[in-house]
Amino acid sequence: MADRDQAWRDAVRYVAIDMCTIFKSAIRRVLPEAALVVDHFHLVQLANRPSPRSAAGSP
Repeated sequence: MADRDQAWRDAVRYVAIDMCTIFKSAIRRVLPEAALVVDHFHLVQLANRPSPRSAAGSP
């Protein structure tokens, strides 16, 4: 994205990403005005993942 010209970057309003902090920081660096949107697939995956507490047997 950094190779795109400034007009292209300024036109980007939304970016759909998974919830990885590396992606978030990269988008913020290159497209600081774009709204971040978590894509449905990754949101559902996170919601269905067992929590670390339940995996360890904690209530």
